[in-house]
Parts: sequence; structure tokens; C-alpha cells
Amino acid sequence: MSKDDAAELCELRLLENYSNLFEGKTSLNDDVRRYTSLSLAVATRRLPELIDYVDKDGGLLTEAVRKVLPTQTPDSLSWSQLQDSETSCYEAIATSPDGIQHLFSVNLLTGVLLFDGLPPSRLPTTIVNTPLFQRVFGDTNFEVTRDRRGV
Repeated sequence: MSKDDAAELCELRLLENYSNLFEGKTSLNDDVRRYTSLSLAVATRRLPELIDYVDKDGGLLTEAVRKVLPTQTPDSLSWSQLQDSETSCYEAIATSPDGIQHLFSVNLLTGVLLFDGLPPSRLPTTIVNTPLFQRVFGDTNFEVTRDRRGV
């Protein structure tokens, strides 16, 4: 596996998990499930190599995170592998321009990405289904994150 392959596999695992959080059921669900299984099988088989690449160049993981959280991800992050050296979990702490520290957590194998301990989320249907919201934004939904106060 090349460095470019490792970068792409990181991105695919995160984007795959992220899209599963928000996509509704479609006629393609069986195909998506099959390809997700294939992707997981590849990631499982190549995990030691993937971990080596991320350990050598954390920028691969930062760029993958930026695909999911483009506005929250700083230019660079210093990634640390969690406790067990055999784990596929990494974390990085960054300080935002307003001085607040944020925790980025990633599981390379499952593609789970957490921002301050929470997965990315969107506005609730109780907001997006209101007539005013629909008149202003149509069927657009926006990604939201909580601040330190939980708001």
C-alpha cells in the first residue's frame, strides 16, 4: 500500500461512516452495505500498514478529518495513538482562535470521528421542517456542533 492509498483509505473510512449517519434509506442500501463490508475488510487486512503511515505522517489523518469537519479542522493536528499500541484509535487536541480547546477522536477501522466527544450532527427535523426554515433554506440542512456550554 502506498502513502496515497493510505490517505484515501483514511478518507473513505471517515466519509463512509459520516454518510451513514445522515443518509436515509434508498434503493441502494443493499449495495452500500455490501461496499461498506468490502471497505471494512480491506481496512482490517491493511490496518497495520495504515497505522504505520498515520504514525509517520499524521497529516494523512488530518486531511481525512477535514473532509468531514472542514471548518473545525485546523491546518495541522498532532495525533496520538490511544493507550494500546495495537489500537486503531487516535486523538488530537487543538485550540481554536477563540482559545477553546477541542478534542478530535478517530477510529481508523470503523471510521468513527468525534469532535469534543460527539459525532458530527445536523439540525433536528423540528427546526428544518418549520415553514419559515423551509422558505428561507429549502431542503438544506446544516451541520452543527455544540460549544463548551453544550449549546
